[in-house]
Amino acid sequence: MGPRRQLNHQEVGARIREARKARGLTLQELSERSGVALSTISKAERGDIALTYEKFAGLAQALGLEFEQLLGRRRTPDAGPVQPISPTFTHRAARSSTTRRTTNTACWPTR
Repeated sequence: MGPRRQLNHQEVGARIREARKARGLTLQELSERSGVALSTISKAERGDIALTYEKFAGLAQALGLEFEQLLGRRRTPDAGPVQPISPTFTHRAARSSTTRRTTNTACWPTR
């Protein structure tokens, strides 16, 4: 995994404002659709505050957008669908002649 990019709240806020205006919504209308206070949306659009997950999700849903779009991240088109993995996992340290099975989330899928 590469270095983590710092989230720029002004850029995210500008995307929220742009999406809201492109849909012809006022702050009040977006507030009513999303359940997020008008003052919170206004502050977020200016980049003055960071939104909680719940508020960000409400705005994304009300605007009909995915998180990646509001965050300015692009999906890799050639990545393909995510394949489901087996619910049985193996500890990396336990990979030996005797494999221990567990459901620990910090594990690798069994083969």
